[in-house]
Amino acid sequence: MTDGYGKNWSFLATKENYDRVRALHQKNLIVPIVGDFAGPKALHAVGQYLKDHGAVVSVFYISNVEDYIAGVWRNYTANISFLPLDASSTFIRWSPSSNTTLSSMREFVRGH
Repeated sequence: MTDGYGKNWSFLATKENYDRVRALHQKNLIVPIVGDFAGPKALHAVGQYLKDHGAVVSVFYISNVEDYIAGVWRNYTANISFLPLDASSTFIRWSPSSNTTLSSMREFVRGH
């Protein structure tokens, strides 16, 4: 699908986009996380692993997860703050009202 300006942002939209995402995946740089993002385990385990290996989150894409955790928002934001971040850590969030948004993960954590 395209955005409001007719641009298709999908990684499948062009061969160049696909090749870039494929290369990241082949280097094991894309890590899918399955779990309760507001619970005590999923994000804490990822955060601890990254800290143990001296790594930080570069990009965190959450799709529409936030649509399902409104009742436990405080737990969710606390879990996000457990992830090791730096000034370039980027959050890709989606909501029906604003479409996809990019933001600083550090700013998100400070604001909540």
